[in-house]
Amino acid sequence: MASSPGPDNQLDQQANAAGNIGADYRLRGLPFTLGGDLNWVPGYTTRLDARQTTSVSTKQVWDVYTLWTISPAMGLRLLANHLDPRDYGTTGVNDSVNVLTSANERTTSTNLAQIYTNWQLRLELKL
Repeated sequence: MASSPGPDNQLDQQANAAGNIGADYRLRGLPFTLGGDLNWVPGYTTRLDARQTTSVSTKQVWDVYTLWTISPAMGLRLLANHLDPRDYGTTGVNDSVNVLTSANERTTSTNLAQIYTNWQLRLELKL
């Protein structure tokens, strides 16, 4: 497999960085625990070959939960995934030469994923 010329010649769908941070807090004197986390991946462009690139937008995901500990063996958890929903997009660019006219052509495609908040209520049992 031949290597792609720079810049941005990295593995497909491999961001330059990613970050996760999370925290839990048990409310003193109450049977409740609050928690959440943030996942962040910066936008980036990847060169697939000399004439083709793909770009991905920044991805940010907030998840939060509340856990009510009913007993040591049972809890009720309310979760919200994608609490601050942000659409996630990818754009592909392909440069080519038209064989009939010898003219340079550029094809661009954009895909947008619409994100929604996902709510869950779980009964958790320890066996």
